[in-house]
Amino acid sequence: MRCLAARLALAGGRTVGAGVLVEAIWGAQPPAEPVHALQTLVWRLRKVLGSADAVTQVSDGYRLAVRDADVDVLRFEGQAAAGRESLHAGDPRAAVDVLGAAVTLPGLRPGAEPALLAALFGGVYAPSTLGSFLRFFTWGHALQLEAAARDLLASLAARTPLLPGASTPVYVDIDSLLRRVYGHAKQGAGFGHTKVGGYSVRLRGLSPLVATISTDRAALVIAATRLRGGSAGSARGAQSLLRQAIATARACGATGRILVRADSAFGSSAVVSACRKAGVNVSTTDDALAVAAPCLLSRPNRLCPDPSTVQVDPEHCRCGI
Repeated sequence: MRCLAARLALAGGRTVGAGVLVEAIWGAQPPAEPVHALQTLVWRLRKVLGSADAVTQVSDGYRLAVRDADVDVLRFEGQAAAGRESLHAGDPRAAVDVLGAAVTLPGLRPGAEPALLAALFGGVYAPSTLGSFLRFFTWGHALQLEAAARDLLASLAARTPLLPGASTPVYVDIDSLLRRVYGHAKQGAGFGHTKVGGYSVRLRGLSPLVATISTDRAALVIAATRLRGGSAGSARGAQSLLRQAIATARACGATGRILVRADSAFGSSAVVSACRKAGVNVSTTDDALAVAAPCLLSRPNRLCPDPSTVQVDPEHCRCGI
């Protein structure tokens, strides 16, 4: 019955054919008498909603008495489209307002639903309807979302003082986090190392990778994020995320020297090579770069055609180069 209500609601008050409803409810295994079974579900739905007019039969289909504004998914799609149009029209402030309203729709907050839908879906809600939607994203969808976020950030920087001092040294900081989760079947959850009260412990969680941009005059601005499994190593995927963050920094107007800062876990030859190819400096908090940089210099034909282009901040690294 809920599947019937959901499929009718997604039509936004428009008629849905009986064949479409049968396929949506039972898929490839319909009952022996699908028309009669569908009529039974419609009768039960009308009884729950308390009105025979809530679901009306129109020719060879049915229609639920709702509007697009009553269905959070349809409202989300409409506001997301309006936000994209505002962004393409060169109005990032309006885009932020519209997209911000989209992710705080009433349907995402239990108890704020229209009365008709609340009568049917009045039980316990999942923590995040939006999170359930995002689980259907593929890697390609995630890359498209990252590209849209970069364009929005660059547009904001072009129209607002988001990154003052961009002509002076610009800092790109990267670090990995561990965010604890408790469900044993949580997708991507794994045991990773973190510190609690000064003690190193292993906790079940997810390990996002975050890169920020800042200057001596600007606060931190999140440039790129990537969600990873809890058991992922700190530097896993750091090269591509750094390339993305450096490109975002330059799109936001960074014309001065860019310094990538990270802890010792990111002092690998792969990370240093990615920074060198991007033409930026790199600094770590430990001797890790002292191992990585000589390794790069010893293989000029493969990684470093010009050893002088490997620039290291002497204040943060003890590699002696």
